[in-house]
Amino acid sequence: EGTTKSDEKSIIRDRKRQIENRKPNTGQGRNKSEGKHSMYSFKKNKFLYEETDGTLPAGWRIDRVKRLSSNHVDRYWYTKTGKKLRSRVEVTMFLKLIEMCGGDEEAAWEKYPGSRKKPK
Repeated sequence: EGTTKSDEKSIIRDRKRQIENRKPNTGQGRNKSEGKHSMYSFKKNKFLYEETDGTLPAGWRIDRVKRLSSNHVDRYWYTKTGKKLRSRVEVTMFLKLIEMCGGDEEAAWEKYPGSRKKPK
């Protein structure tokens, strides 16, 4: 079962829309009940993709890196084949692409909008 061009375009369009709709976190006008990261509320994305809750796919790993300039800790998800994803939104989208590609991670990576970045 393969992916159609319209499926691919739909995923890419959704990803671009997510990026365009991000609002800067100014901390103003936010309801206290929304929490610090309201964009990633549990209602929108039920999965934390953590080792502790069993939602991290088998063979994947998470690196936590503390920023030098603050106390913030960034999380980076690495797939079985070492592909780096920087957010739960990216993990969710990539897992959907893998499913659409019949479990082929390499084929999903070719369709993934962030995969065209030049390696450092």
